[in-house]
Amino acid sequence: MAASPSVAYISEPFNPAHSRGIFNATTDRWFTCVSGADRFRYESALRDTIAFHYALKTGLGSLQSPRGLARVLVEYSNCLLYGWQKRRALLKDPIALFSAEWIASTFDAQVVVIVRHPAAFVNSLIKAQWRHPFSHFLDQAELMATRLAPFRDEIERMAREKHDIVDEGILLWRIMHRLILDYRKANPGWLFVRHEDLSGNPIDAFDAVFNYLKIEYTPAVKKTVRLYTRSGNPIERGETGQAFARLDSRRNVDRWMQRLSAEQIQRIRERSADVWPAFYSNDDWEPAVEGSPYTRWGGNRDQAGPLPMPPPGERMKRQH
Repeated sequence: MAASPSVAYISEPFNPAHSRGIFNATTDRWFTCVSGADRFRYESALRDTIAFHYALKTGLGSLQSPRGLARVLVEYSNCLLYGWQKRRALLKDPIALFSAEWIASTFDAQVVVIVRHPAAFVNSLIKAQWRHPFSHFLDQAELMATRLAPFRDEIERMAREKHDIVDEGILLWRIMHRLILDYRKANPGWLFVRHEDLSGNPIDAFDAVFNYLKIEYTPAVKKTVRLYTRSGNPIERGETGQAFARLDSRRNVDRWMQRLSAEQIQRIRERSADVWPAFYSNDDWEPAVEGSPYTRWGGNRDQAGPLPMPPPGERMKRQH
């Protein structure tokens, strides 16, 4: 989506390590849920973010190295350019998931929620060695009393005791996707799409996303999508941490089948079974019939059309 010249990409303003010049508010917890009195502080900062008003003084004050000065100058210049070009802000931020309804209602935002297979999600955490501090949920009393009330015992146990990264990932995936289920029921105007469908049919699947966002899906944009997802690209993202990586999207989508052990896959499948049937079928845990795990999502790239995610009831029927 960032390939469109009508939008400007903003990455993870709710990340605790975000640029204070771009988003001039402190988010000292992962998955901050904006609510109560805090909303006024966040509202002002995010309004500046989406208007490309860069907090230059704060950005300079946060410098820790000469390289940081170059980054601040680039960010400041980009914000000036994007504001002059009257671009739309494109916020990509899974860490803002718990604040999505507040963002949508406060800023009249269009929301695209991307669902991911639980095994793929856990595999990505293992690859990055990203451990989630579950105490950050416990620090948010209102969130724990509402959205996370059903998970309180598990969250407290995870924060108190040492667990392996697979169990951490399972609980985090369940928490996030249970919330996504609630969002899907309460927000029929939002767009919900599976990562696997975007990867299996990028040209056609992104057509629906661009149409929903009312962004022109030009031949140049389609060329960029094809360039970044085509066969022959690397199967996995490298270790450089770049924002945009060229991948063979169809071969990458089921990479977890090769990386995770049979025990890990079975554990993920069993312990997330209270949520995943709303998004996936039993077939989505198995290699494709034709011998390659990569043909299931979308079939022939040149012939397949968009793959909308069916409502929960239809997916649940497919389990039986």
